[in-house]
Amino acid sequence: MPTPQKNQERGAIVSDLYGYTPAVLKEYADYWCIEYYVKHPVTHKLTRRREKVSAYRTRYGVREARNLLRVAVSRLNLKLSQGWNPYFVHEDGRLLEPLHMVIHKFLAEKERDLRPNTLRSYKSMVGKELREWAQKNYPTITASTFTRNIAVRYMDFILAKGVSNTSYNNTKKMMSAFFSWCVEKCYAKENPFAHIKPKRKEQKRRILVPAEVREQITTYLQENKNIGMQIAVNLVYQSLLRPKEINEIQLKHIHLSDKYILVPATVAKNHNERKATLSDATIELLQRLKIETLPKEYYLLGGNSNQQSLLPHAIQSNTQRISKNWDSMRKKLNFPKEMQLYSLRDTGITDLLKKGIDPLTVMQHADHHSLEMTTKYAKHIDTGLVQKMNKVLPDF
Repeated sequence: MPTPQKNQERGAIVSDLYGYTPAVLKEYADYWCIEYYVKHPVTHKLTRRREKVSAYRTRYGVREARNLLRVAVSRLNLKLSQGWNPYFVHEDGRLLEPLHMVIHKFLAEKERDLRPNTLRSYKSMVGKELREWAQKNYPTITASTFTRNIAVRYMDFILAKGVSNTSYNNTKKMMSAFFSWCVEKCYAKENPFAHIKPKRKEQKRRILVPAEVREQITTYLQENKNIGMQIAVNLVYQSLLRPKEINEIQLKHIHLSDKYILVPATVAKNHNERKATLSDATIELLQRLKIETLPKEYYLLGGNSNQQSLLPHAIQSNTQRISKNWDSMRKKLNFPKEMQLYSLRDTGITDLLKKGIDPLTVMQHADHHSLEMTTKYAKHIDTGLVQKMNKVLPDF
């Protein structure tokens, strides 16, 4: 007859090989239970499971209950030997999937839905930063066990990097979007980032670009024969295109005879197709590039090398190339760092409003989702405001 020590050794061998120890009937003075150990699919550690069966003893008596429960134990052990795991019965199997696998599936699905720039941000923030942090600090974590407490710790980690409030809020927004998807797809039961408050929004650190500075920019670009950048600044200031939108514009979107660029919904930030008006000066620059003779699939300001000029090219350029061109020029002309490329768009909106163009028309031209946004973007520091007002202030 096997000794208790041999039974214990046999159970250890079974647990190592098959991920469980056989179920046994335990008859305690206060209660009876069926007890066994099974490997938890998340922690990969043996976890004790107990099912109280005292009611059988009360209902059938000791002898009959013991016979019935021994049969139940045999059947349970047969199920365990065939790979059955109680955690996949009491919980949806998706709740037990490792976080890094869930992230992989999330990005694969979003690759069909998101614009390239947005997808790139998700790959960076979720696919790289979140995944690496989780694997380092919680190697066996799942989306369902990513609690609010862990979410707070993650946002503390982001804050400790010295990011701005805007970057902090963007990260929080992206994490919340990812876990909302997890809840929708049954990988989690709740969104751990839902109740984390965003930081106070920082005032935009941009100033307007006055007319005399714009003249300096034009002269500089003409002297350096940088026609691509001339087109870019015109499109930002006059057509109110966003730099990222310009980067995705192809020649097929440009209609010179009708004086507009068709910005597809897949390119526009707010996913609204619109016609961006072209100025005569911009049309003249585009005609100098002879874009009508080039393949329609070419990108307006393409190229895959920082050394190449911003000119029509079969390859789409890096999203930061226009901004890098601007920063290089800004430093050479000694403009303040608050005078950013996006400042041209702010200036364009402000100048249109000052010329008496009604806010609704400006809103549509700028592709804003509300009039409030249009007026908000116009509230930037005008460095010449004091001098202007000094000349027109009424006498007392």
